[in-house]
Parts: sequence; structure tokens; C-alpha cells
Amino acid sequence: MNERRDQLRFAHRVAQIRLRIAMLSVLSHSLKAGFRPDQPRGLDGRWTGGAGQIVRSQIEKTGNARIDAKTELLVDVVKEAISISGDVRVPAYGVRLHAATARLIRNLDIPGIGRHGVEQSFSLGDSVGYGLEGSVRTDVVLRDGRISSALISAI
Repeated sequence: MNERRDQLRFAHRVAQIRLRIAMLSVLSHSLKAGFRPDQPRGLDGRWTGGAGQIVRSQIEKTGNARIDAKTELLVDVVKEAISISGDVRVPAYGVRLHAATARLIRNLDIPGIGRHGVEQSFSLGDSVGYGLEGSVRTDVVLRDGRISSALISAI
């Protein structure tokens, strides 16, 4: 009888821990990186500040001429994507801008980035299929060469 009671207590404790983990997971997914509650928001909860203006105060320099030159080039590509992405007030503007930027970078086939260094997914340090569950997707990966096994210089 005591053994059965101990088994039930153990099962109950495991269920409590699983519930806590699930609740923390839900909470962590509801947080948005960079969210600031003091920013002006519309009725739908979206940020309304900036009126679609892009403001660039500075580009951080790494001291590596190759990385810094690619950064400048990528900023110019983003500016081009902004100019072709249309009205900032349309739904999913950010998605449209992101896709346009990725397309432009792929078309340029920039040495060290190529066509495959854009929107690359990683899991546990290895390249994996696009959007694999649990993976991390980068915007751009700059490598020391053109092959996928070349060392990563910058992300």
C-alpha cells in the first residue's frame, strides 16, 4: 500500500514539474525580443512609432576590413529592399521587406555569403534544413570561403 502511495506521489510530482515547464515555455514564447512597453502602440498592439522611417545612427565597426565592407554592402542592400517593398502600412510589411532583402542578397551571390548563406538554419552548431523545429535561423552568414564547411567569420 505504501509503495502504491509513493508511486502516486512521485507521478504527481512529475506532473507538477511538467506543468511548470510547459507554463514557462508558453511564457518564454510570449516574450518578444526588444519589446518595450513604453513604445506607442495601436489597438492591435503593434508599434505605431516611426511612421515607416528608417533611421540609421551608426554601423558598428569590427576592425576586420572584410567584415566591415560586407556590412556596408548589406546595409545598402537593405536600403534597396526598403525602396522596392512599398507601403510600410500594409500587413506583413516586415515579412515583405525581409523576403526582398534575402532575394537581393542571394541574387548578388556575394563572396563568403553566396546563395546559401542567407536564411541559414542551425541546430547544435550544424547546418540543418530551413526552419527545422528547434533550430536558429540567421539572416546572413559570412564564411571564410564559398563552401558550407568554411569557417564562419560573422553572422
